Order: sequence, then structure tokens, then C-alpha cells
Amino acid sequence: MFHSLLALSVFLFTPNIFAEESRYLGIDESMELALPNQPLIRVQKKGILKIKDLGPRLRLTGAKLGETKISINKQSWTIYVLKKDIYQTWQSLNIWSQQKRGPEVRVKNHQVFLEGKLLTLRDFETLEESLGTHPHFTNRCRLSSPLRQKIQNFLEDLLQKHGLPKGEWSFAPNWQLAISQKEQASLASYQKLLKPYGISVVNQSQTLSTLPMVEVQLHIAQIKTHFLRQWGVQWPEKISGQILSGKNFQLSAFELSLQSLESQGQGQVLASPTLVSQSGEKARFHSGGEFPIKAIGQFSQTVQWKSYGVLLELLPEATAKGHLKLKIQAELSAIDQSHTEGGTPGLLKNQMETTVQMKELRPIVISGLIRKEWGRDSQGLPWLRQIPVLSPLFSTSNQMDKQGELVMILVPRLIWN
Repeated sequence: MFHSLLALSVFLFTPNIFAEESRYLGIDESMELALPNQPLIRVQKKGILKIKDLGPRLRLTGAKLGETKISINKQSWTIYVLKKDIYQTWQSLNIWSQQKRGPEVRVKNHQVFLEGKLLTLRDFETLEESLGTHPHFTNRCRLSSPLRQKIQNFLEDLLQKHGLPKGEWSFAPNWQLAISQKEQASLASYQKLLKPYGISVVNQSQTLSTLPMVEVQLHIAQIKTHFLRQWGVQWPEKISGQILSGKNFQLSAFELSLQSLESQGQGQVLASPTLVSQSGEKARFHSGGEFPIKAIGQFSQTVQWKSYGVLLELLPEATAKGHLKLKIQAELSAIDQSHTEGGTPGLLKNQMETTVQMKELRPIVISGLIRKEWGRDSQGLPWLRQIPVLSPLFSTSNQMDKQGELVMILVPRLIWN
């Protein structure tokens, strides 16, 4: 009766109509399910499991890799059949995680992942004790900054004991160690030590995790000329960029001076956004607006939107040694209603492009954004009110001080893993 019912049920199984649980089996590993008095058994796929009727119980044995669904009346299970070593790792990690707070064990695409949050160094150390020498899993646990440093110190001491140089660590999303090409001969030794902790070992050329991200704190300010002269800035005839330098230059003192601009009567910081970018990826800041430009063809009409205001585009390239190359494109533009074409206004534009390279990170000052004649002619100022970060300066015709100028100050920093 059971076999005929089972054969019929293979074609009647409809997924997602029962509450499901997930279970895992290795090849040739077995589990049993209790049977009610009048069982209605459905199986989605043949061949994944060997099924044996034991009367009050049903024995399921993993036959081949894959997944299937089985239901008994209104109870349903998804059964994953894994390789023996993967299943043993999953089993050991489950036992280990049940004694901890934070970590979770998951299986995705027949791979085992340790996720959640790791809370103590001792929990990390017990991984090797619990899993033996041949685990097959990937560690993706989140860490607090203090614990990450403790674990990194522990791992570097472990490598040192076995005469292995340290590489570049990454703890997000997957834990891994990147080693140089010359250390590839010791790859097996690295893997033997780190595999019990779910840490993979990769060639340094295969990963970007060794490169820092770049953070640029941008300050847009109106500053009196003599304030920046004390830091070595020379006022240009046109828009340009300059690096603040000097033997006695201190970044902390410079930033403190910026914070106290208004209280000292030296100027006003209008905006201070922060841009963050991966090395080699662009970052962009825009404060202003857009206006429509109609393009009329023979059979169609389209509208394109043109940006105006304060625009800054950065392309940073950082090295593992902490050096920085920064390509900068800056622009200040505003709508010019005095020059129109077909109802479309023109643009007053001031722009620059430069590239700086630094071994020691210093602020970069972009000056010359607003020319002096704009500040003297009150009739040239009203369009500047349209730019959000500039409107405090130009809400009346006499607020632009001849002794001051609009500047962008870029303060770069590197963010390491």
C-alpha cells in the first residue's frame, strides 16, 4: 500500500502548500520521520532519497546530491543531500553554535557558511577544537573593531609560530588572507592553519581588499584672503587647486581653524559633505539644480536636463603603501538669463581640472571659484541665490566681502579594512 501511494504522490506533490522545515543529510546518512495512522506521503523528486517504510516511522537515506521535498499529510520538509565532508562540517558547526550566542549556520548552494556575530575571542579559538582538521565552511561572521584586532593578532601569532609571513586580512564579507606571489609555495601550510577557522587563502593579485577606501571631507566656505595666506595659499587669477604644505603644517590645527571661522570673523562654512569611494571609483557632489533643454526633431521632441550649481567630481587611486593620486574636476555654474536661445538660458561657468599625487595626505584648496568682478557688481549676484550652498552669501547685494572668496577645501583620508 505504501509503495503504490508513494508512486502516485510523486506526481501530485505541489510545493509551498505546507509549512516547511529544512533538514540536511549526507550521502548514505539516514534520518527517520514519524508516521501517523493514515499517512498521505508525497515526494517531489525521485532518486535523491532512499525511502523505507518501517511501520510507525519512515527512514530517509541520502542517495545522491540534490534537494527534494517530502510531505506527510500536512507536515512538509525540504531535504538537502550534501557531500559527506560538507554534511559532517554542518553537523559539527551546528553543535558548536548551539553553545554560543550570536553565530548562525547556513547552507547555500551546498556550501556551509558561518554567519551572525562572533562575540568573544574564546568562541573563535574553540572553532578548531570543535571541527577537527578538515572542515569545509566559509566564515562570514561580523566582528566588533576590538575583537577583530584581537583575532588578527591571534592569527598572526599562529602564522609566526609556523614561520609564515603575515599577509593582508579581510573580514568582510568572507574572511580571507591575501598572500603575495612569492608565498604561493607555502599555500598548503597557510590553508592547513586557517581552514579550521573558515578563512580562505587567496593570491594578493586576485583581491582588492588590500587597497584602502578613500574618504574626502569637503568644506565649501567663504573665507577672507588673509586666513588662507597663513597656510601658504596664493590667490590665483583663475580657478586652481593648491596643496597645503610646509614643515610645521598640522592637519588638526587647520581643521580647528575651519571650525572657528565664524566666531573669529574670518568667514563662513556653507556645507561640509563627506565623499567616500573605493580606489579607482568616482565620487560626485552636486549642489544646485537642473533646467530643461528641448531638442526638437522632425518627428519627435525630447527634453534633456542640464545641471548647474556647485559640482565636484573625484577619482581617487590609493596604494597599499598609503599613497594617494586624486583627479579633481570642479565647476561653479549658474543660469544666465541675459543670454537665451529659443527660450533656453545660457550658463555662466567657472571650472577646473587637476591631478594631485601625495605620499603624505594634506588638504587641497580650490580657489578662484568666484572672480572679483562678480563680487563688485551687485547686478551679477541674484542668480547665485539659486545655488543652495551659496544662497546665504547672496541673499542681499552687499553681503559679498571684497576681501573674501568662495573656496573648496578637500581633506582626504584613507579607510583601511
